[in-house]
Amino acid sequence: MSYYVISLKDLLSKLRSRNPNVAMTSLAKAYELAEEVHRNQKRDHGEAYFNHPLKVANFLIDECEIYDPDLIAVALLHDVLEDSPIKLQINDLFAGKIASKVEALTKPPKIFLSRNKKNKAYLNQIIKAGKDVILIKLVDRLQNLLELDKSPIPGKRRRYITETKKLYLPLADEYYPSLAQRIREQIESLEEGG
Repeated sequence: MSYYVISLKDLLSKLRSRNPNVAMTSLAKAYELAEEVHRNQKRDHGEAYFNHPLKVANFLIDECEIYDPDLIAVALLHDVLEDSPIKLQINDLFAGKIASKVEALTKPPKIFLSRNKKNKAYLNQIIKAGKDVILIKLVDRLQNLLELDKSPIPGKRRRYITETKKLYLPLADEYYPSLAQRIREQIESLEEGG
């Protein structure tokens, strides 16, 4: 078993300490499904991939003070549709707002003529889905920026920073200015580091 940054038990405990009477069934199912989907995946720097959605969920709880188990479930599931053919399973297990928010966080298929059109469609999809989805995407982006210096892929840092400045910083400025500041600080740190 891989090392994960937070266990299901600890995640549930964090939420129960703030929200003791709320059902955590969806969160437990989301944790188990995301762990299963990402089990054999690694980030490009070698870390277990499942740590990424765990870090996003943990940041939402610790830094954004989000204690809604359904929203944390969405954070855990935010990459599963891109990484596996389980759309039907998501809809069966998580009807309603969880499934629709996970779908909104899933990038459109690569049928667009250009990267620019694909990015614009994805950004519109996120905005249309509402502030919760925007928040999860921005935290996802920040977590990726925090890991970017570990990537061995040439040119990834520059591309990712440029895309973040162009697409996601304006979104963060509009909806979550304090998160925008964190993203800016991380970009500055990466740019200073080479």
